[in-house]
Amino acid sequence: MLDPRTRPRVVNVVSTSDLVQRVSAKKMAAMPCCMYDEAVYGGRCGYIKTPGMQGRVTVFISGKMISVGARSVRASFGQLHEARLHLVRNGAAGDCKIRPVVRNIVATVDAGRNVPIDRISSRMPGAVYDPGSFPGMILKGLDSCSFLVFASGKMVIAGAKSPDELRRSSFDLLTRLNNAGA
Repeated sequence: MLDPRTRPRVVNVVSTSDLVQRVSAKKMAAMPCCMYDEAVYGGRCGYIKTPGMQGRVTVFISGKMISVGARSVRASFGQLHEARLHLVRNGAAGDCKIRPVVRNIVATVDAGRNVPIDRISSRMPGAVYDPGSFPGMILKGLDSCSFLVFASGKMVIAGAKSPDELRRSSFDLLTRLNNAGA
């Protein structure tokens, strides 16, 4: 029996924010922590990556920002705030407040043993399992989450918008697998 209390391990948080102003591409290009090349994406965006960031922030000249690669909501929001601070300090954007929003939390769960997806997929409503196309079983979860379940017992949960939704979805997934005979 799989333990539904097994905690998911967050591997990526994607969050966004908007500076509500245009960003100076020329000043952004001069920033030491920024990678900006007019030839890349037609000069529409640059990347801010500092030693303290787990991931990076894509900054569009429209003022929209996307944080990827952080392993917690706090770190993801922190990356957006840090990027805003660098843009303001270097004159690429005026001072402003931002309101970060979580768009996607991706996590993994390890059952600690094999899961007989070939046997249980037919007992799980909505499950998609075609080993000739993809080695995992695909399931829709609670709210906005989706699951990938592999025979090795490794699972991926994607689409959560909050840590609470992630925990509920993980519990739901493991409970459903148990009910199907995993």
